[in-house]
Amino acid sequence: LSRIHHMRRWDETLVAPRKELVLARSDHDGDLADEVILEGPAMNLYLSPKRGGSAIELDLRQAKHHLTGVLARRREAYHVDVARARVVSDEELGNISAHDLVRATEEGLADKLVVDGHPRGAFVDHLLAADVTPQAFDRDYASVVDLPHQAYAITGLGDAHVELCCSVDGLRLVKRIAMDAKGVEARYEITSATPRQVTFACELDFTLLSPDAVGGRRVVVDDGPALAPGEAGEDSNVRAVQVACDDMGVDVVLESDRAAELWRIPIETVSQSERGFERAYQGTALVLAWRVELTKAP
Repeated sequence: LSRIHHMRRWDETLVAPRKELVLARSDHDGDLADEVILEGPAMNLYLSPKRGGSAIELDLRQAKHHLTGVLARRREAYHVDVARARVVSDEELGNISAHDLVRATEEGLADKLVVDGHPRGAFVDHLLAADVTPQAFDRDYASVVDLPHQAYAITGLGDAHVELCCSVDGLRLVKRIAMDAKGVEARYEITSATPRQVTFACELDFTLLSPDAVGGRRVVVDDGPALAPGEAGEDSNVRAVQVACDDMGVDVVLESDRAAELWRIPIETVSQSERGFERAYQGTALVLAWRVELTKAP
């Protein structure tokens, strides 16, 4: 047990106070493709050009927390039995054969069996239909251009910034990510060879380890009320979103210089325990979306 505990501790060299900004290029996750590593006083960010230029990891150094440690939803072998599972009280158990029993903790779990159509992380780019809804994005993912699975080219590296570029299907997207002592900034420039009405979206998936408003866990949209991390919703004309947890020492603010729609989507699936099939919360997607017309002008 002591060895397992030691292996699970954060290496103090990774979370020790850091004054300088560090940028490196190496195969961080062993997938035979280089990642761009940005490390600073506030956070560490690991970008995968191979995976749509998204961040595969965003660590908060002071809180010692992997904010984007969210599993993608996938099909499990036991999911074939979810549709026939039913809620059974403890009193009813004595009248049902154990061979016939497929138990669930709540009704409607089959609706939670969604397989993600894109990887999870931060700064995950999406180019979607002009009339896409949050529900369609979550349950029936379909892109105009499949940006999350495109390989972005590294077109610029500086002391603490990187420029990534994707050119596909007449679309050109330039993504510039820079880190300073307080946080990270992402800027986008998008052009299209032919005019097209689309929805451009940028996604950040986060976990505070619980969907409930406990321990000071909250999501605050602009100057609105505190919301539970697992609460679904859609907001318009959003400029800022706070994700915080007092118990964990997490306090992150996302800001946009252009008002956006915000989709708050809990990432839920179905797991199996001794109680039967049950809802499993894996994190929450915060999606900033803009309805735009793309042209040759940036």
